[in-house]
Amino acid sequence: MTLTERLREKISQAFYSHGLFCASYPVPIVLFTGLCILACCYPLLKLPLPGTGPVEFATPVKDYAPPSTSPDRRPGEPSERPEWYVGAPVAYIQQIFVKTSVSPWHKNLLAVDVFRSPLSRAFQLVEEIRNHVLRDSSGTRSLEEVCLQVTDLLPGLRKLRNLLPEHGCLLLSPGNFWQNERERFHADPDIIGTIHQHEPKTLQTSATLKDLLFGVPGKYSGVSLYRKRRTVSYTITLVFQHYHAKFLGSLRSRLMLLHPSPNCSLRAESLVHVHFKEEIGIAELIPLVTTYIILFAYIYFSTRKIDMVKSKWGLALAAVVTVLSSLLMSVGLCTLFGLTPTLNGGEIFPYLVVVIGFENVLVLTKSVVSTPVDLEVKLRIAQGLSSESWSIMKNMATELGIILIGYFTLVPAIQEFCLFAVVGLVSDFFLQMLFFTTVLSIDIRRMELADLNKRLPAEACLPPAKPVGRPARYERQLAVRPSMPHTITLQPSSFRNLRLPKRLRVVYFLARTRLAQRLIMAGTVVWIGILVYTDPAGLRTYLAAQVTEQSPLGESALAPLPVPSGVLPASHPDPAFSIFSPDAPRLPENQTLPAPLLSSLTESHLHLFSRVVAARLNGSLDFFSLETHTVLSPLQFRGTPGRGSSPPSLLSGSDPVVCRLTHTVPCAHQKPITALKAAAGRLVTGSQDHTLRVFRLEDSCCLFTLQGHSGAITSVYVDQTMVLASGGQDGAICLWDVLTGSRVSHMFAHRGDVTSLTCTASCVISSGLDDLISIWDRSTGIKLYSIQQDLGCGASLGVISDNLLVTGGQGCVSFWDLNYGDLLQTVYLGKNSEAQPARQILVLDNAAIVCNFGSELSLVYVPSVLEKLD
Repeated sequence: MTLTERLREKISQAFYSHGLFCASYPVPIVLFTGLCILACCYPLLKLPLPGTGPVEFATPVKDYAPPSTSPDRRPGEPSERPEWYVGAPVAYIQQIFVKTSVSPWHKNLLAVDVFRSPLSRAFQLVEEIRNHVLRDSSGTRSLEEVCLQVTDLLPGLRKLRNLLPEHGCLLLSPGNFWQNERERFHADPDIIGTIHQHEPKTLQTSATLKDLLFGVPGKYSGVSLYRKRRTVSYTITLVFQHYHAKFLGSLRSRLMLLHPSPNCSLRAESLVHVHFKEEIGIAELIPLVTTYIILFAYIYFSTRKIDMVKSKWGLALAAVVTVLSSLLMSVGLCTLFGLTPTLNGGEIFPYLVVVIGFENVLVLTKSVVSTPVDLEVKLRIAQGLSSESWSIMKNMATELGIILIGYFTLVPAIQEFCLFAVVGLVSDFFLQMLFFTTVLSIDIRRMELADLNKRLPAEACLPPAKPVGRPARYERQLAVRPSMPHTITLQPSSFRNLRLPKRLRVVYFLARTRLAQRLIMAGTVVWIGILVYTDPAGLRTYLAAQVTEQSPLGESALAPLPVPSGVLPASHPDPAFSIFSPDAPRLPENQTLPAPLLSSLTESHLHLFSRVVAARLNGSLDFFSLETHTVLSPLQFRGTPGRGSSPPSLLSGSDPVVCRLTHTVPCAHQKPITALKAAAGRLVTGSQDHTLRVFRLEDSCCLFTLQGHSGAITSVYVDQTMVLASGGQDGAICLWDVLTGSRVSHMFAHRGDVTSLTCTASCVISSGLDDLISIWDRSTGIKLYSIQQDLGCGASLGVISDNLLVTGGQGCVSFWDLNYGDLLQTVYLGKNSEAQPARQILVLDNAAIVCNFGSELSLVYVPSVLEKLD
């Protein structure tokens, strides 16, 4: 017996046993299935009804004016203005974001001690905002004059009268938990308990009171019952009746003056308008509801021709309930796991669930009613499931295989569809095997033999003939059955000679061929192929818009092309190359480059070649070669061999440089490239598609595609010794073997993005958005120790030698012993330690460092006592 035959037999036996179980205990199984459906649908209670979810529309904040009540578009307004964007809005919301942390951190701190100081700032900010007054030529304006006044709480919110504002300005902050009274806050012995006392004890899928007062989702606030070190984030939420740009501008300037911070971003380029529909979008549900009605009617009229079914409408209703419950369970589970499902009838997902569920219902019904009617009900159910077991599992495995392949294409649209499809298929299989099969057994059990005798043709009522042969596993059950006077034994020709009605022929044809599922699988494969190998309409524009501010390569256009450091003589044994720094101008999207392109920069030798790689927003790479033919007086430029992405070079005066496009990789990545490094003749790129790729600089050949991150790549390190490390938005660090393309180790390093990454001979040093610097053993991947940085200084680090690390802090730089993690010395750059943070540390080759200190550049020579470490 082959492996396939053994597997098929095992599956058949499993389905046979399952059928006996469902038919033997129908009531408990139906109750259990109903409880599972209710549990999975519970998150839907907090999900907005279709058509009532918020809709957003952004307009430039510059020269903003409320839209007119007429639907006519003003000059300068976006052409895609929605229909609801008319008239003045109900209110304007302005949030002041506060991000704080506790430093220094001690292990004996309690949760109350940790959060008391950051949250106390909320009272000070609220007081400053309430006392702010705008004075201009038109007079004075206070917050009371421009804010939205509330008079009374809704009946359902009156139990929160002490927490929400009433009879005054609508202003929300964490201080509302203590009625905005600082004394009550300091006297509270358990501030964490006060915050969480109104949190629901059960599963909650919508915003809670804590989310409302903190202004950010609870998981991002950093306030929890655990004593783990974290950053506390919250907002002061102001609601205005009218938009007053001068008042907001003066308030912003006042707060910046009182609380200066280099981490504060003042970019407010657009206003986001949020629209909530007043009426439920029933019209959007009409197509889906109509589909279910047609499904019910078709199954009902089809089962009218099946004599083995007692209740026609009951079976049709059970089929509709099965398919509808499968859809609701899928949406509920997706909501529970953080996906964003929709019940909108315009989506294709609900209709796919209907089609697949309907076909599975037909398959099970046909298989069960085709079994011999003289068998017991549980044997008929078991035999029907057993006969279709291989077909059911084969189709399920094929569908899951296609979904798995689609998910690993790393195309976001395909991945989202695949996640929904997996949940939908599993939910439908669960309900078909438990609910519908059990209901079908109950219905067949109700079929009395007398009813069968009335409906059977005359030739079926002939005297009993010699029993036909049956499988051996049924013989013992039939032998113990008592003989009854009305027992009818059907001859095989009884059904063969009957001509089936057209409805049943259509039903049996769909069930036998599984035409619908085969068409869906074929369509899914074609759709995945189209998205993978072509560019969907608008996808490239959408990606370019999304990464403009996120990607270090998503900046402006190219002026005269500069020659970066990295030029070697042509006789050098290793190929010379160069990469643009993140601040250098680049080639924009869809711009052609004339050949040759002349620039006013030169090299210091004749016939020198350098390579420049330009990354585009669409994930493509362009390889250029640079050469010059004239020598002027050389300008010495010292670099740091082995630490950057290029070797040291010699640049000179103002001779033209010829730039030629040598190679183009049209689809290096599926999404924009966010990291780019080169060393030892290799180019390493990281992208938002969660992958890295290694190219050969000589001919732009892709050597490896490295997969190991679950988020976008944020940092890459590679040096002349072919050491490659990568960090991503998932907070993980991966070490790779560039020669084989295999992953050496995988480390979960940070809570958030990895912002900086470097290596020494024995260590891997990383920093993240959690303002933590971690040092790892390079050979074992074990974390040696961590260094907590000041707020906003997490990426400020540099390696002076294999034994010496320099980090930036608030107004200082610190030197650390890498071997033991000891602090050797701290050098203060300003008059006190509360000055600006030291950022962007650059290590020079003469044992000195340069750092960005506020609006100045500070040069610090490494103390001689530290140089002895080498």
